[in-house]
Amino acid sequence: MIKKCIKKRGYIERIFGKLKENRWLTARYEKSDMNFLGFITVAFLKIFLC
Repeated sequence: MIKKCIKKRGYIERIFGKLKENRWLTARYEKSDMNFLGFITVAFLKIFLC
């Protein structure tokens, strides 16, 4: 059980690390939650399709 938690944590940390590589995303300050969620979606698509 602990190994599964550690494995999931590592996966999530890698995803956040890849998101932080997209400086344009971390520097955005959107007024609307939907706009910010859209930018996160675009970053995930960029990461997983490339």
